[in-house]
Amino acid sequence: MIATALLWIRSNKLLSAGLGFCALLLAAYVAWLVAVHVGERLEAARQAERRAAAITEAVTIDAAAKEVAAEQRLADARRLDALQRELEKADDQEDDTRPSAARLAYLCRVRAQQAGGASKLPEPCRSAGAPGAASSR
Repeated sequence: MIATALLWIRSNKLLSAGLGFCALLLAAYVAWLVAVHVGERLEAARQAERRAAAITEAVTIDAAAKEVAAEQRLADARRLDALQRELEKADDQEDDTRPSAARLAYLCRVRAQQAGGASKLPEPCRSAGAPGAASSR
């Protein structure tokens, strides 16, 4: 039966040419599908490569920025440590028995606000020459 069908197709030239043309179109379509698939795979590989290069560059920039920040933090810590030592040294040289004029003025202002009047202030704050004696906000 198959042999008869094949003989009939071979004897009919128009049908044979149509089937050959369809087979050719089918082969071209399959080749086109394979080419598109391969092209998509190549483009995906290129994109993955570009992404990896961008990530590598970002990591390099990030590492450099972190290194600079660490150096800045270290310099800041050293500067703050030196300033702290300088302040401690200056504080050690101060006479602790009498407050400075600025400290006395501040304490007098605070005491005046709490006391509500100049009559209740201690003697150093009431004297005319004391800084901050008259200024109670």
